Amino acid sequence: MGRIWLVFVFICSLSAAFGQTFGPDPSRVDWGTIDAGQNCNIATKSFTEIPGPDQLEAHYRKLTGMSVPARFKVEWTRYKVIALTSGPKPVGTALFVRAVDRQVDGTTVITAVERGPLLSPNARVAQQSAYSLIRVERSAHNIRVNWTQLYSPNGVAGQVDDFTSWFAPNAPRYGYVSLSYGSQCNISERGFSVANNQDEYEALLQRMFGAGSRTPVQQIDWSRYKIIAIALGERPTGGYSLSVDTIARAKTGETYIVARETAPGFGRPAAQMITRPFVILRVDNSATNLALKFITSL
Repeated sequence: MGRIWLVFVFICSLSAAFGQTFGPDPSRVDWGTIDAGQNCNIATKSFTEIPGPDQLEAHYRKLTGMSVPARFKVEWTRYKVIALTSGPKPVGTALFVRAVDRQVDGTTVITAVERGPLLSPNARVAQQSAYSLIRVERSAHNIRVNWTQLYSPNGVAGQVDDFTSWFAPNAPRYGYVSLSYGSQCNISERGFSVANNQDEYEALLQRMFGAGSRTPVQQIDWSRYKIIAIALGERPTGGYSLSVDTIARAKTGETYIVARETAPGFGRPAAQMITRPFVILRVDNSATNLALKFITSL
């Protein structure tokens, strides 16, 4: 009996040593983007819960005038579909979901982002209604949408979030090196994961890119460094990128990893495909009590 208890304690300690992971997290809801577009037939801001394939077919015809494409794959025993529309917005506005979170009171909050050009209130411009379809786990109840906007005057890039107030002037900062980054990985939710040894690192890469991945596994001095992998989550087109601005001790006492999302430039062509940007860092072991903070550049 004593040996069984020791084995149990050892397994638990290994789980704790892995640090933060992309999931499962009780506050996170399993979700993914199915489709997104900049022009649909529903001219109001709305969201609709769709419980099955027949309802999806009917709603998609109402939304686009077309039948559901064969590429849509939904495991209806596990998921339902949420359809969101932006209502009338200037041509070029896109709608995508940034996060789906379960609140303490049991409600589910979908963070939906409208991204488009900022125009004069009196400007007479063509309007379209953007849309996005996501699948969410069936356990997501009492759903509400948090609508946010990212608008840029004349398409000029600019920083949206000011994070300098998070840190004291002489806040400790931690060294890091970017080992890999890209626009495609298997992680569809926003978050980060930590690997503290070579086995955890190789398991993390396999989870991000699949078995047999050609992603090189660097040899790390684990007495000095840890690996942190950050995923941005699903985006509706190409052109989105992820980088890290700083890793520093915040006023809260946590170590903030400040990750920057950069969206594609207005008017520039972007691949019409779902992307999942990521970055993998080698970070000093002295960085502990980690928390991830996102900022956005247009």
